[in-house]
Amino acid sequence: MDFYNYIENAEMPDGFTSSGITKNDYLDVIELCVKAYDKKTIEDRLPEPGGMVDDIHAYSRIAGGIAALLSNGRIPEYEKLWFSMMDALCNDFYRRTPPNTLDFALKETMLGFKAMKPYIGEDKQSEWLALLGKVNPQKSFTSMHPFHEWDHIRNWNIYAMAGSWLLESEGYADTSEFFEKYWEHQFKFFDANGMYMDPYNPILYDLTTRVQAQLIPGYGYRGKFYKKLDDNLKKGALASLFYQSAAAELPFGGRSNQYLFNESLLTSNFEYEAARWKKDGNLKIAGMYKRAAHLAIKSIERWLNAEDGARHTKNFYPTESKYGVEGYGYYDKYMMTMGVFLFIGLPFSDDSIEEFPCPSELGGYVFETTEHFHKIFANCGSYSIEIDTAGDFFYDATGLGRIHKTGAPTELALSGSAGELRHHRYSTPGCAADGMSLSPGWNKNGIPEFLLSASNKNSHSFKYIKNTFQSEGDFESFKDSFNNGLIHTLEIVEISKDKTVFCINYSGEALKGIDGIKEIYTLEESGISVEAILINPDENNIYFMTPAFITNGRDNSKTECLDNQITVSSMGWHYIIETDGNFLKSTDILGNRNGKYQKFTAIKKSDRIKMKFKIERTCDV
Repeated sequence: MDFYNYIENAEMPDGFTSSGITKNDYLDVIELCVKAYDKKTIEDRLPEPGGMVDDIHAYSRIAGGIAALLSNGRIPEYEKLWFSMMDALCNDFYRRTPPNTLDFALKETMLGFKAMKPYIGEDKQSEWLALLGKVNPQKSFTSMHPFHEWDHIRNWNIYAMAGSWLLESEGYADTSEFFEKYWEHQFKFFDANGMYMDPYNPILYDLTTRVQAQLIPGYGYRGKFYKKLDDNLKKGALASLFYQSAAAELPFGGRSNQYLFNESLLTSNFEYEAARWKKDGNLKIAGMYKRAAHLAIKSIERWLNAEDGARHTKNFYPTESKYGVEGYGYYDKYMMTMGVFLFIGLPFSDDSIEEFPCPSELGGYVFETTEHFHKIFANCGSYSIEIDTAGDFFYDATGLGRIHKTGAPTELALSGSAGELRHHRYSTPGCAADGMSLSPGWNKNGIPEFLLSASNKNSHSFKYIKNTFQSEGDFESFKDSFNNGLIHTLEIVEISKDKTVFCINYSGEALKGIDGIKEIYTLEESGISVEAILINPDENNIYFMTPAFITNGRDNSKTECLDNQITVSSMGWHYIIETDGNFLKSTDILGNRNGKYQKFTAIKKSDRIKMKFKIERTCDV
């Protein structure tokens, strides 16, 4: 996709109004994150003199959030606590050896130091920096060679480089050897769109790695690797601008997804780019990034402002239930992560930049990532969709996994698919282990088979369960048991602001019992239409899985099912699904990170089926 041509031709619509978001709103979010922790509990976690910090990863982030607020004139009652936390942190780092999480914690600590520097006496500054200067990257950090094999050295290593550069910018480190050893290795993991490829290519780790990396040029680095890094950051940010959904959210896909910090990263990425493009004199692109940043942070308000307490993930289950989160994604770490990742963008935020409508709200495009991320995004008529063409079954499923509409609750239709192996990575108690997406299906030996279960072996993060097998042969047999070998082509038929049409053709060994599937997508203001066509099926029957929202842990739905129409009503909205086949309801309850869904399947005695999806407001909410 030609991003720059799209931007050049974008026009300001009539009646456009600013979001009203300012830097103060960012500080409000950071303050909410800090206040989610009891002050006395933070004080009680201070180690005894000479002791080590408990969970330095989470603790350094809490300290960073406090620093962001103190440096902007907020929560003055936390000042003494922050100084004590910094004493503890700075006396801790140089005593640790791998494995540890210093790769993360140095960056958080230095961001807090830089923000508070005007309020720290020179003697205390020198004391802390001298202690941090004892950190030896090769001996202190974990994501280093030979402690890890080269292929394992990915996002942690860039966090560590960012922290080391922030320390060097204060005169207490020398990154030249560190950068020389690792940047050329890291550049291999930026794809043609500047998106960062962490193992198995989760889309959140594209964004978070780039946001940490932007701290390096953002805080003055202009050395040997500057231009190549900056070029990748600029390309990657454009990809982010166009993969943001119509509801202003980060895409689903892979690990650490559907946490609220996903959107604080989008905001920080876009604030950095808005400042960059303003400096370059292009106020239109700067305005697009500014608008996208504001919409991203606005999109998470309903979870932050929940009556029974702020959430750190996009559902309303009690945080202690850990519904939809990985084991490492606990509240203590990731609630504050939301604030500290927003803190990254704070120094670059310029409220004088005027908003210009961004692609996620203008629509009229189809964007396909490289094969590494295997995603197709389309946006038109206030709707956006995300299709995974080769899902990682430990998290996601293949097929249409997201339908978002501007202003509507994102989980009502579907905000993310669910992989059939997800129980190894995150929990959805009370749900069947089946995969879930909006997916066509066919008969294989009399049993329905769905596109959602077809993919490619190299897309799956099998390594997470390798140690559960008795032998290498058993492990390889397990990997071979899945429907691997899916390939696809994309054909764009029509693109405009009013109507966008494209086709996906699937084929390959993964599709047992048919030669292929053709899906024709149409997006317009009246909704989304999908026609699925089976190529040479063994039996003349076609299916289409259609999950229907039940609950997000707080809000429940009312569902009405007729022969050819399902209406799901919840949160002041209707989600309407229509078919030229007939719907069958299953007793199966499906689950993703956002909640629970009833399994429905549209059936037609044919080789093709038509589906229509639309979301309508029922009342003001």
